[in-house]
Amino acid sequence: MSFKKGFEKVSGNPQLVYTIFIAVLITGSFVFMSERFINIAQTAEERLINVRIGSLQDSFVSFAGERIDDSMYLNQRIQDVMINNETIKGFKIITKN
Repeated sequence: MSFKKGFEKVSGNPQLVYTIFIAVLITGSFVFMSERFINIAQTAEERLINVRIGSLQDSFVSFAGERIDDSMYLNQRIQDVMINNETIKGFKIITKN
């Protein structure tokens, strides 16, 4: 019964219809922009991770070429890099026998 009265009130007053339309439009815009922001932030995070991985690989290549089969040496060098770079949680060198 109250729903019917509310509907009659809204349909009898065009300003309320426009106000409700604008409220729905603003809410929809907010949700859309929030989703876009989250997608952009995720893309930026992925790029940052790729840049960091690239720099780690570049630094690794500088000392890995000469002793690629010496996993103990390489693991020690990676441990040294991990001390200076706190974003690396774990990285192990495993060689084929």
